[in-house]
Amino acid sequence: MKGRRAGLFSLVVLLIIGLLTDVILLPLVCMLGIMALAAVELWEWRMFAHVEYQRELGHTHLFPDTTTSLSLTLSNRKFLPLPFVNLHDLVPVGIQIEQIETQPAASPNYRILARAFGLSSYQQVTRQYTIRCPQRGLHRFGPANLSASDPLGLSMSRATINDIDRLIVYPRLLKDPELGMSLRELLGTIRASQRLLTDPVVPIGIRDYTQSDPLKSIHWTATARRGQLQTRIYEPVTALTVMCIVDIETIVPAYLGVNKFQGERLISMAATVCSALHKAGHAVGLWSNAALVEGNTAVHLPPSRSLKQASAILEVLAQMSLYSRIEIAKFIGREQSRLPLGATVLLISVVDTPAHRSALTHLREYGYAPVWLYLGEHAPKVGGIKLIHSYQREP
Repeated sequence: MKGRRAGLFSLVVLLIIGLLTDVILLPLVCMLGIMALAAVELWEWRMFAHVEYQRELGHTHLFPDTTTSLSLTLSNRKFLPLPFVNLHDLVPVGIQIEQIETQPAASPNYRILARAFGLSSYQQVTRQYTIRCPQRGLHRFGPANLSASDPLGLSMSRATINDIDRLIVYPRLLKDPELGMSLRELLGTIRASQRLLTDPVVPIGIRDYTQSDPLKSIHWTATARRGQLQTRIYEPVTALTVMCIVDIETIVPAYLGVNKFQGERLISMAATVCSALHKAGHAVGLWSNAALVEGNTAVHLPPSRSLKQASAILEVLAQMSLYSRIEIAKFIGREQSRLPLGATVLLISVVDTPAHRSALTHLREYGYAPVWLYLGEHAPKVGGIKLIHSYQREP
């Protein structure tokens, strides 16, 4: 810019000299040069005024190996054209853009999607691509950088579009051969571990009172009519409250690293089991000691039968990293007071330590119904705890 201004000053001086002398072509050449530099200055000043860039995903929530569309739209809403516009948009490494190659970026978590546009006055150009999402996770698109030059190539302007788009890819739901067990057997074990509860809102009859019946269940009207204590009979509760606790540690001690295969299988197993329990009509919650990709809050979804609960659990599992924030035994001890009364606690883990067994034993002593879904190689022996073992060797 300083060079152009110095050139503009020189042309003005030459124009004045030409006007004061008899050199006829000098003023004409100077005027053309001044007009060209003025046009370049105007172009640079208004290059990205009223220029809009929009990135749009066909879907924001997907399962692995599914596809969706990615639309890139650049709009020039002014009279001044943009003959040469280069777009560098950051896309996550966890997605694949079909029929196009991306370039390496400074961050190892991103690639650069480079495209070139040419926009005339009040023109809008849209490029559409198909993306495939092979792996679980939270994938962020953006920011994007735009660069453009004037028709003479004398100036270059740049702009940054800080809009971020998020794509959540759910964990893979496992099928029966991949589970290494019978899902029906697991659900039956969880159901059998639940103590028989009754719904105090739905009485279905009366019977003679026994000493084990609570006083609040006495039907006083029937007692007065029969002359003998009568108690209400309530409808048994068939739907369960299940708190799924995911221990994300795959190697003990945790500072030795992670086993990515077992960690991803652990998350997929949790997603499969929670989805099946919710589909069966149970209230399902999710706790975990995993660190999330975004934020430092603990994974703490209370049990619910809401239609949105299944997708909420899958969304949280999609954003979990394979690194733990706290040992699972300490986590359970800290959060135990927040467990719903009479809930079934389903612990899903890959590792087995004395702390795991102690935590489950304490839960049983406090009246909860613990079930341990163990995904490690050798099944642990723990008395009084219902254990389901499923192991798959890394290919």
